[in-house]
Amino acid sequence: MPPVTGPAGWTSERKAAFLRFHRSRALAARPVETTFAVVVGARVVGAARLCPVKDADRAVEAGVWIGRSHRGAGVGGAVLGHLLDRARADGSAKLFISTTPDNEPVL
Repeated sequence: MPPVTGPAGWTSERKAAFLRFHRSRALAARPVETTFAVVVGARVVGAARLCPVKDADRAVEAGVWIGRSHRGAGVGGAVLGHLLDRARADGSAKLFISTTPDNEPVL
């Protein structure tokens, strides 16, 4: 999701931008990507996505966001395993993940 200016945290502007962004990508008439809820027990603790990579044959990009309360507990690794399985089942041959240099858990 593109950055939103203003104070940190889930402001009303950031929540609205979040909803607009994801509705335009996964809930559009012609979705750009597939988005999944990450559920632990009976609680949604994050989201994951698979998005086709333009100009790359049979490739998808994975994205994972896990709430702070569940980071470092192996949830992200489990989600990545499910995304790999889904990508393979959908016929993808390559899976890309990108992050920032300061995101040490992903690196």
